[in-house]
Amino acid sequence: MKIFNIESKCRQISATKQALVSASINEDLGSIARAVRHLDNTQLSGFAVILFKIMSVVIRLFFGNPAKINRLLNEDKHTKEILKCSRKFSQLADFQKHIKHPFIITAGKVDTIATRYQLKAYKARIFSQRIDDLKTLFRAPSSDNERKALYSSTPEKLLKLLRNTADMYAPPETQVEMTAQNFDIWLTKLSALKDAYGMSALDQLSELYKKKCNVLFEITRLRVLQNKLSSKELNESVEELTKEFIDTTKTYPPHAEIERETLGSIISNALASLEENTLSKIDSLVKDLINSVYDEFALHQVSAERLLPLIPKEEIAKPLSVTMIGAEFTGFVKEGGLAEALEGMTKGLKAQNQENKVRVILPNFSTFPASIKEKISLNPPLNFQTAEGVEYSVSILNQDGIDFYLINHPCFKLKGEKASIYGPDDETVKRRFVTFTNLAADLAKRTPTDVIHLHDWHVAGVALKLKKENPKNWKTGTVPPIVFTYHNNSRGAQGRLSSSGIYNYDSVVQGLIEAGIASEKVNVFAEVLKVADCVTTVSETFAIESQEVETGEGVSFAVREAARMGKLTGIINGSNPHSWNPEEDNTLKHWRGSDGSEIDLSYHPNLSPLKISSKKIFG
Repeated sequence: MKIFNIESKCRQISATKQALVSASINEDLGSIARAVRHLDNTQLSGFAVILFKIMSVVIRLFFGNPAKINRLLNEDKHTKEILKCSRKFSQLADFQKHIKHPFIITAGKVDTIATRYQLKAYKARIFSQRIDDLKTLFRAPSSDNERKALYSSTPEKLLKLLRNTADMYAPPETQVEMTAQNFDIWLTKLSALKDAYGMSALDQLSELYKKKCNVLFEITRLRVLQNKLSSKELNESVEELTKEFIDTTKTYPPHAEIERETLGSIISNALASLEENTLSKIDSLVKDLINSVYDEFALHQVSAERLLPLIPKEEIAKPLSVTMIGAEFTGFVKEGGLAEALEGMTKGLKAQNQENKVRVILPNFSTFPASIKEKISLNPPLNFQTAEGVEYSVSILNQDGIDFYLINHPCFKLKGEKASIYGPDDETVKRRFVTFTNLAADLAKRTPTDVIHLHDWHVAGVALKLKKENPKNWKTGTVPPIVFTYHNNSRGAQGRLSSSGIYNYDSVVQGLIEAGIASEKVNVFAEVLKVADCVTTVSETFAIESQEVETGEGVSFAVREAARMGKLTGIINGSNPHSWNPEEDNTLKHWRGSDGSEIDLSYHPNLSPLKISSKKIFG
């Protein structure tokens, strides 16, 4: 079995599909094309598929469950369906202009059935628009070059449809082959063919394809709903509607043996059927289902206020034990706003209730201030060993009522004049943060706590490791619930930067894979949103923006899913009077605007809202 590298092949296909999902949701056509090319290289040959099917039967008969092989075959089948859709997209004229989301994504996966119907809808739209272009060309003076250009860019299937229609009304002896040179003659014939209401054949065809496009988009939507609900009744309704639609449109284009007089009625009947029957049934079905399903691109409520009525007051009053895990903390190590956010949150929890037990797990970086190092040295460290046999020690420091658990390890010794916790090179950063992930997860398991609170990409792997190693304990609640806060959703914050140097987290993601924490090369940011029990971010506005495709940095699907499940809450960052007090800080005391005028930044809780709003913030 090892000869075939089944698990490796599955991981490769799955990772490539994940790249396709992110690129499609982010409307990045270049990345979509690259992902499709990679998928093309991962698909199994026909011989390999037959061989694996034989192996699956043999294993089922003599050895047990061939789950790994079946998974690979299913992955490969799905891959081939994606590639088939992709080839059809590439054959579509001007497809980049018409297609906003090339692939339909349902629950973070490519939905090939819905994608195929969407493809048909785009094709019908293109046909309708091309017919309108032909009508414009016929009505306005045009040159030979314009006619040739339009003829050559018109899909062959549409040209055939136009030929069949015009031929039915022309006497056999006058029928000639359609070419670029005589294209205007054919358009004259089609414009002259009118039904009882004075509608020309071109107008009717354009209208028919517009209706067809609308129906196909509705069927696409129904397919997405169908996959979400997995309802037998819905499946039957969608199948019936789809068949009815296909049967209705099969009567056009007409066959040569149809009487000329019946042509107008065929198109009119097809239009009427689409309008009165299929579309009305679809509208009715969608209305019935709208309360049972969710829109893949809908934004969800994320305010903290929505949660307050759900929490009993006595629970809020109870003391809480929280273990924070992060890489920065003001007064210890600070390279960005994360340090201040972590400081403010811990002090806020303590100020809220002095009985709250607040712990912070940090790497014991060698660049800590001398005053902190001196306090740490007063107490001997505690020694531990992980299940894998890795030895480490923890220094404990209590400051301002907060317990700091500082993990000691050679990886946390920083070198250089301007030493950074995110440098000096990829390999060092990988080793540093993978080590911290492993040791912080081990320490968190040993620490009695009500909640484990993780901050940003640096420690996202802690949640993955705890869930992977303790699946039963996670479900029973033996492993405490995990809160994950993202302070940034950019590609860098997801470990997706491709350039080398500082803040390049690709190496960290690779390190998590090598350590077995991330089992596949997937987006770690998206994965931690799935496994966390609760997700928060820096404001309600940012929580909404993170759900939107345009500002979701390619992972909006995962954020929307977390919001839909009620896991995501936007909690605005508060002010930090400890570090930034306008009444004490000399810089803030004399803050001036761009025009040189002094600005009063003072603020205190007793200041009236009217006074606050009247303050001149910008000069």
